[in-house]
Amino acid sequence: MAFLMAFPGNRWVGRRFVVPLVAVAFLGALPWRAAGSVERSVGKQAAEQLEEEIGVVADPALSLWVQRVGFAIVRADAGDARRFSFKILDADDVNAFALPGGYVYVTRGLLRFIDSEDELATVLGHEIAHVTSHHGSKQLKRDLLLSLALTLLRAHLPETVATVGEMGSVLYALRYSRGDERQADALGIQKAARAGFDPAAMVGFLRKLAEREKRQPSRFEIYFMTHPPTAERLERATADPLADARDPAARAAAARGLAARGLYRQAAARYEESLARTPGDAELHLAAAACWEALGRRAEAREERRRARALGARVSDPLPAALPAVLPPIPRSAAVAAKAELAKARESVSAGRARRARAIADTRRGLEDRKRRFRRLLGTLNTAAGSLSLADPVRQKMLQRIGLAVARLEKALGRVESIAEAAHTVPDGLAETAEALGGRLAAASADAEAVEIARAYEPAATRALAELDRSLGDCGKTLRLIDGALRACQVAAQDLAESALVPTRFLMIRYGQITSRIDAAASGAESAERAADAAGLLADAAEARRRVLALDLLGQQTPRPQRPASYALLVRRFGVPERQVEALAAGSAPLGRGAAALLLGMAVRVPLKVSDEPASPGGGKGAPLAADDRPVGSVTIEQAIERRVPLAPLNIALQSLGQDLARENEVAAPR
Repeated sequence: MAFLMAFPGNRWVGRRFVVPLVAVAFLGALPWRAAGSVERSVGKQAAEQLEEEIGVVADPALSLWVQRVGFAIVRADAGDARRFSFKILDADDVNAFALPGGYVYVTRGLLRFIDSEDELATVLGHEIAHVTSHHGSKQLKRDLLLSLALTLLRAHLPETVATVGEMGSVLYALRYSRGDERQADALGIQKAARAGFDPAAMVGFLRKLAEREKRQPSRFEIYFMTHPPTAERLERATADPLADARDPAARAAAARGLAARGLYRQAAARYEESLARTPGDAELHLAAAACWEALGRRAEAREERRRARALGARVSDPLPAALPAVLPPIPRSAAVAAKAELAKARESVSAGRARRARAIADTRRGLEDRKRRFRRLLGTLNTAAGSLSLADPVRQKMLQRIGLAVARLEKALGRVESIAEAAHTVPDGLAETAEALGGRLAAASADAEAVEIARAYEPAATRALAELDRSLGDCGKTLRLIDGALRACQVAAQDLAESALVPTRFLMIRYGQITSRIDAAASGAESAERAADAAGLLADAAEARRRVLALDLLGQQTPRPQRPASYALLVRRFGVPERQVEALAAGSAPLGRGAAALLLGMAVRVPLKVSDEPASPGGGKGAPLAADDRPVGSVTIEQAIERRVPLAPLNIALQSLGQDLARENEVAAPR
């Protein structure tokens, strides 16, 4: 997953214009510095530039998750955590990449795309392998030697300056060889497995990518342009022994890792898979028994211990644990009334479907028109960039400013696209949750929790739909602002391209006019991005309400003995204070609302001040965020909107929690 090819000429165009300036700092130093120092220097400057132009997701819960997974892999690999940094780029594209020197990034879009923590681990393992194998250093040496040779051959020509300038493009357009990518895939699987993650997740991740590539190639062009063919990688990953779902040792290792992360139900399933092929392993039976015990599934735990005892193991039954209180049944009339209220709410969800579909279609047509004009702008900028040299800092600075404006416009376009997508998926998700909730109310086991969730459904769904409609309506204003910014950027880019024909000493004659137009382009792009962010916040709020309702239902479906273990995912994964999660699991408050309030509380909590000095190996700036057990205040979605708290990280966290909770609730298949 080569980092630099994440910026092809037709996407994220602003990033490649300023890197020639980065190259200057290293041209003179390269002959005297060690490769590791060059890697860190290149990586540091590229990382700073990347984060400035794209932005980093600063949400503490989501950042902690990525850091914990990344550093777990580094430490299991006996690596020095101080060499690494793991961050989330605020981009919708599905991608991950590593800069030389240990700067590892995943995009927000990738976190939405993955289905499990194990998939995240295999992706990060691949990127860590690029760093530990020094693929960036090898590629830098190869490309720099080629560029220096070309410079020497052409030293007597006026183009020498331009050739040196092209070295910036070499540094920024390098990509790993196929051999490097194959090695990173193999090592990434090994590193993930060594850290206790399921390496078979790489197969599932690549298979899913291949399917989406067929259906929606445009949404994944960045990923597929920066990596080898997915089919080729999938074939190799499937053949890797560590990722073989039929291998008992591999399944047992994956089970131990899942159990260590508190995913006991999934761990038990992996032990079942391993025992199906090695039924005589008493230790595996005992490990499976421990998982069932942690879930409060006593019958399954006793059976596994009985089998271990039959195989000669010395087994002592644990002391019986206190069973959690069972909610008393509710009058049937209450369930019937709640079901009737739910039916009315379902009708309101369906009522505006046709009108909303028309608004989505209008938004997408307007979006496609702006995308076509955006691509024309990129062509003009590429022409301008190709005509500039590194020895022309005035024009390079102008190009950098236009590139930043273009980056803002691309974000605005991406936001509008995500709003249109949310307007389509959120009502469908609300309908699915209502149908499942109706089934729970119709069942004989309906309890007070199900009734409470049903009563909360109508106001939550109504607010979500209203927010979607407002967000769609605001897309019109955003697209008009994008229009104006596109025109301003096009004029500024054309001026810059034409100015390349003018000698630098005469540039000052037009300097004021060009900079004025660049100022207009930058201002317009900033306004468009602000409008898109405001509209996107409403769409994110609607999605959050939908995910909260779905998670409320999942939590209600979780057996009460199993809740402490399942709810503890909030602690292990996102760093929510343990006492508050324990109270949430023990009480009758719906899981979705409780989790969302705590995660948003973490997002607005003032972080602890920590020293930048590393106290021990792995404790430096790149180390995971320190555990913070201070109580978290509850923050509602409404309060988050008022405070302009980004809600996209919350949706990713709720999605991750919901995926694992659904798997934890599954019933074990018989052996």
